[in-house]
Amino acid sequence: MKKIVKRSILISLALLLVAGIAADRYIAHQNMLEVKATYQEAVELAEQDSYEEAYELLEQINEEHYADMDIDGMISLCQAHMSYDEDDIESAYSGVKSLNLENVSDDILTDLDSFKEQVTADYEVYLEEKAIAESEAAEQRAKEKAEREAAQEKSFLERLSKQVPYVGLSEEYIGKTALGAPSSTVRHNTEMVNGKAYTANLYDFKSGNTTIFTARCVQGEVIQVWDKRDKVSSGSSSSSSSSGSSSKSSSSSSSKSSSSGSSSKDQYNASDYDDPEEFYYDHYDDFDGYEDAEVYWEDAQ
Repeated sequence: MKKIVKRSILISLALLLVAGIAADRYIAHQNMLEVKATYQEAVELAEQDSYEEAYELLEQINEEHYADMDIDGMISLCQAHMSYDEDDIESAYSGVKSLNLENVSDDILTDLDSFKEQVTADYEVYLEEKAIAESEAAEQRAKEKAEREAAQEKSFLERLSKQVPYVGLSEEYIGKTALGAPSSTVRHNTEMVNGKAYTANLYDFKSGNTTIFTARCVQGEVIQVWDKRDKVSSGSSSSSSSSGSSSKSSSSSSSKSSSSGSSSKDQYNASDYDDPEEFYYDHYDDFDGYEDAEVYWEDAQ
């Protein structure tokens, strides 16, 4: 009796197992049929150029791989068509340039080939138009920049025309100030900067034969000025000086002053000057820089 009951239980379990497997297979089969139906509907919509609707159906299919359906390829094709319809040529071209479809209808393959040709042609035109647009934009930016710089230059020159040369002024503007053009004779000496010698240009501005202003330039920039306008008009021999550099210089040429009443120790008549800057201005050719001239001037007082 016990053996009969045990046998019945085993038979029942086996039947349940078989029924469960059959149910799973049935469900899987039904899912497959639904997926195929959805896929086929999407393909038919694509054949009718309804790519957005086809894309929405394809997105409903889970990511399980079905060997007889190119779901990813169809999604890429639909996306490319949607991008093209939105005038997004770059995305459309990127989507189809290397796209190959498998297990699709001949109509879809024909559409793909035709679409690739159209997108490729439009993409080449797009690139040409893009290059032209970028070039025109660059030219416009350059034009606007040039106009801004020209306006700034004009404004600067207007302000400069009311000033005299100043320390820091670019040498190219030396003749654009209120003093007009300097003397055609440019004097020179040497400026030592960090142990390296540079030629210094000295520009004299004259009123008649009298120098009323001098600007000294090194490396394309004014580094020192002597303003004698007020002193000349008042008959004084001294001048004011401004310098942007405490450098040492030696000269190539300069006028020298002398006095019959000077002592043998004061061969440059430093005692006749009220300040060392004016003394250095007249004798920069005779000293190794302003500091040396200043020491000489102090010793002569």
